Amino acid sequence: MNPNRSGLLDWWHAANAPAKRALIEASLGWALDAFDVMLFAMVLASVIPALGLTKPQAGALGSITLVAGAAGVGVLTAEIYPTAIRATAQGFTCNAGRIASAAAPFVVGSLAATRGFGAAFAVTGSVFVLAAIAWIWIPETRGRELA
Repeated sequence: MNPNRSGLLDWWHAANAPAKRALIEASLGWALDAFDVMLFAMVLASVIPALGLTKPQAGALGSITLVAGAAGVGVLTAEIYPTAIRATAQGFTCNAGRIASAAAPFVVGSLAATRGFGAAFAVTGSVFVLAAIAWIWIPETRGRELA
């Protein structure tokens, strides 16, 4: 970062293009994760009998999903961003998820109420597919010295 410059977005200007792209993709992924948490909570009562799960199994499935998502975002930003701006990048990513958490009940609930749970699943699922495709452009860090 430029020592003569002190601004709100210095961390953004200090990052290279792959790091910026990774931050945006991780933020979108984290935001989408908020949607699946709300969707899971809203349909849990229907999913348990449909899949023949016990409540502890359903809880374990939800917990594993949440932990895996959080671990992935943390590792990604830790590998891509230099130490000087890593905390800011992770804060930005995590807060994108909080914004989506606020919107998720309205969006998923509205879709489920007006178009049914099938539409809510379809829209949410298609966005996850797009997030998975976007993963292709996240830079590989294997064998590279991290800053």
